[in-house]
Amino acid sequence: MKKGRIINLCIIIMLVSFIWGQSCMSREESAGESGWIFENVINPVQEAVFGREVISHEGIRKCAHAFEFMCLAIAMTAYVGTLVKSQALCMMIAFLDETIQIFSGRGPSIIDVWIDSGGALIGVLAVVIFIRVFRRK
Repeated sequence: MKKGRIINLCIIIMLVSFIWGQSCMSREESAGESGWIFENVINPVQEAVFGREVISHEGIRKCAHAFEFMCLAIAMTAYVGTLVKSQALCMMIAFLDETIQIFSGRGPSIIDVWIDSGGALIGVLAVVIFIRVFRRK
C-alpha cells in the first residue's frame, strides 16, 4: 500500500473514531462540551461580527454534524476512488453513529442521519469540483 493511501486511511479512522467517540458521550457530556465551545468561541465571534446571536447552540451542533461528515467524505472519496461508494460508506457510518447513541442514553435521530448524509454529499461534490478545476489547468 502506498504511503499516501495509508495516511488517508489513518485520517478516515481518526475521523470515524472522533465521530463515534462523540456519540458515546452521555447527553450531559455532549451538551456541556458543545455548550462550552458555543459560549466561549462561537458566540463571541457572532457578537463581534453581527452584533447578536445569528445561529443557536442547536444550529451549531447540526452544522458540526454536517462538517464532520463533509471532511469524512473528502477523505473517503480520495481513498475509495468512487463518489457513489464514498457517499454510501458515509451514510452507513452516519446510521451507525446514530445507533451508537441508543447505547449512550441519547436518542438517535433520523434527521441527524440526513444532516450527516448532506454534509457527506457536500464533501463529495467538493471533490468533484476540485478534480474538474485542476484537470482543466
